Amino acid sequence: MIAKETYNPEATRLELLNAAFMEMYVNGFQAASLSRILKNVNFTKGALYHHFPTKKDLGLSVVNEIIGKRMFDFFSQPLENTDSPIEALCSTFQKKADMLSLQEIKYGCPLNNLTQEMSAIDEDFYIALKKISDKWVETTASALEKGKKHGKVREEVDSQGAALLIVASIEGAFGLGKTTESSDAFRKCMDQLQNYVQSLEA
Repeated sequence: MIAKETYNPEATRLELLNAAFMEMYVNGFQAASLSRILKNVNFTKGALYHHFPTKKDLGLSVVNEIIGKRMFDFFSQPLENTDSPIEALCSTFQKKADMLSLQEIKYGCPLNNLTQEMSAIDEDFYIALKKISDKWVETTASALEKGKKHGKVREEVDSQGAALLIVASIEGAFGLGKTTESSDAFRKCMDQLQNYVQSLEA
């Protein structure tokens, strides 16, 4: 089989990142195989090393450009331009429960997986992963504060504490879904999280 030519550097880089994401998602970063990644996209090693000099460079790029973007787009983006954070949060919980894939049930949350695997053993991964989590919490807390100003969230709510609980609960729900290999645990967690969030409403 003839390897693809790297005639489109940006497309090649993105295809490598997406293939690496799936490899890391299924096997973890440490067990991820560059050979399997290249086989799946049919690129040469030269194409890989042109864009990512080391496996760690590739892994960090997956964290920053794929995982970070996916988490932000799904969980944080809906909160950025709304003055009704309770409604936006509950809608997001319901959407994720409804569209939870078999892949997510089996492998869990890619952010949480890598945090558990890499944060304690690699400072660069720790910083990159923490940045995603911090942004998630920050966006959620800011949305709750905005909701207070518009009379949608109770004034006495600790926005930062609530945001931490919300993010931790979602990540924990993914973990339970993975452990039980069933969507039921995840759905029940999301139902209870909706109840909690609705209790913050003014």
